[in-house]
Amino acid sequence: MEKACTLAFAKHVFEAISNHTNVFDGMSQNLPWEIIRDNPDKSWNWYNVSCNASVTWDIIKANPDKHWNFSSLTDNKNITWDIINSNPDHDWNWLFLSKEVHIDTIGQHVDKPWHWNYCQSQNVLQHHKISILYYNVQFRLQEACNKTL
Repeated sequence: MEKACTLAFAKHVFEAISNHTNVFDGMSQNLPWEIIRDNPDKSWNWYNVSCNASVTWDIIKANPDKHWNFSSLTDNKNITWDIINSNPDHDWNWLFLSKEVHIDTIGQHVDKPWHWNYCQSQNVLQHHKISILYYNVQFRLQEACNKTL
């Protein structure tokens, strides 16, 4: 019931101000996806739409023709590490991920383009440097073994 009321209210507000073209930049991040989807003629800011909390990975997959901003999607709470890791061809924001992803995940995926210095400057790695070095050495050894096979 609450979502229906929220959606109805959002539609009401949207209709009241939709004739003002300069409002879509800020609204893009806060409106329910249904309003954005149902108004493709509006000048949506796709950077903001991409981090909109109502946007899910299912919506992104169902709408590949939209101008998704994968750097911004990285900051969307609905986009998990598993989604990012399973879709390496997209332009994810590795600087953001370096700060936010759990240290064990970073250690298990040292082949990713982490911003190591940024992590260290945020004290994320201070207590886990030995683990990271271990995973890095382990990965390099495995990589070397695979090349010789």
